[in-house]
Amino acid sequence: MKIKVFFITCAGSAIILIASSMLVFTQMRAVQDIGLDTLTESLYQEDAKILSWILTSVPLDRVETMTLPESWAEIFVVNNSDLVVVSSTKQGRRGLPLYRHPDLLDQGSMLMDAMKTGKASTVNTPDYMVVIRPAGAGQSIIALKPKAWEKKLVSRQDAQIGRDASRITCTMLIFIGAGLCITFLVSLLIAFLVVNPTLKIRDAFEALSLGDFDHEVPGTDRKDMKAFMESYLRLKTSLTMALERIQRR
Repeated sequence: MKIKVFFITCAGSAIILIASSMLVFTQMRAVQDIGLDTLTESLYQEDAKILSWILTSVPLDRVETMTLPESWAEIFVVNNSDLVVVSSTKQGRRGLPLYRHPDLLDQGSMLMDAMKTGKASTVNTPDYMVVIRPAGAGQSIIALKPKAWEKKLVSRQDAQIGRDASRITCTMLIFIGAGLCITFLVSLLIAFLVVNPTLKIRDAFEALSLGDFDHEVPGTDRKDMKAFMESYLRLKTSLTMALERIQRR
């Protein structure tokens, strides 16, 4: 009986603990598996809007003296007629044909189509986000922004989420281990506290049923066990008095 009570208590608590942990782990994995590609694309779009707005206030005669942030690659002015770079924030690019620009190889057709529209346009190349705006006098101003900056920002956030998830997983495993140990100890304690007094009361009633009126039940301070003892003593007293009356007849 003691082993049965221990097993039922321990197994039930362990199942609840493991099921709850698995539920938490599943939800955490769902959060971890959320793709951040949409965030990267949103960053591209917002940065393109910012670049397009900034290009409206860039003075064309000061392009070559501008200092760009690290997240930007280059701003340059190009003639629409011959596609030659007039000025650039990078030295050595003046007079360079657009089709020979090292950062825009094989992208000339897309840039030409964008410049022909005469409106602000955005061209996405594999490595750069290109913003084009008409600058007047047959010229266009073009800004290059590496996509690697946004990708690095998102990947760093993704890595942080992965590290946090790993720490949570380790913490959860520690709590599961501690919970199983506590479950084992509590189940053992319940088995001893509940089963031992019950077995003693059972032995007492069994002895009484066999006519052993001298069998004593060990005392206990538990209220529920005291009720059993009082019932046992009343039954024992009643049987003793009944036997005495029978013997006097």
